[in-house]
Amino acid sequence: MQIKEQKEMFKPTTKLIEVCTNLHWIIPQNKLSFADFIDCFYLTFYEGAGKDNLRFLIKHGGVLDEKADCDFIWCIKHLINKWLRHDADHGKETDIKKSWKDLSEKFKWLGLNHAPIKEQHFRLLHRSLLKEAESFLEKILEKLLS
Repeated sequence: MQIKEQKEMFKPTTKLIEVCTNLHWIIPQNKLSFADFIDCFYLTFYEGAGKDNLRFLIKHGGVLDEKADCDFIWCIKHLINKWLRHDADHGKETDIKKSWKDLSEKFKWLGLNHAPIKEQHFRLLHRSLLKEAESFLEKILEKLLS
């Protein structure tokens, strides 16, 4: 991005560097350790990219389409906001039902047909998200180079 005279997509803040050094030590075994892993991904890929003005999006000078290219980002955001750090049971009844339905869809997208309860479930989600992160970054690089 800097070669194209634009802002960095992922600003290397102290917190981002801290997350990058700790991320490889987190191997989720339960909901608590999975939440720590998701916090790292959220700080890296969402907050690290500008949060309210995500720099990887076309509308903010990036290269990705909000709807076609960002399922990974919306999955992380939903996991943190509707399950791990906030309560899906807030709001109107229709909003609550939608939150739980969307959460179920995120689990399925990651390869799990139910809420995770065993270590193997959290490890599956972990592996799936690592693969999605790799694909997401490759997509950015591919579009930057084209």
